Amino acid sequence: MSQAVRSLKFVASALVGTAVGTVVGLLVAPQAGAANRETIKRAAGELSAQWPFRLEDLKRRVARGAKKADSTFVQLFRDSGG
Repeated sequence: MSQAVRSLKFVASALVGTAVGTVVGLLVAPQAGAANRETIKRAAGELSAQWPFRLEDLKRRVARGAKKADSTFVQLFRDSGG
């Protein structure tokens, strides 16, 4: 499995963990149920609106990181006499 795929899986896992933690935190917050549901609804709407932009940004960052890792590997290989 390539480094880019591992990085993408790690970032995706972190995002899912953050979302789950946020929802759990809202559910145990000392607010009325209706207020919590409204907060969750608003946050979900904002997240769904931002998701495509964040995903494209994540793709660009992973691609840049993979390209940098690849060029670093090639340089190390050349430096080692390979």
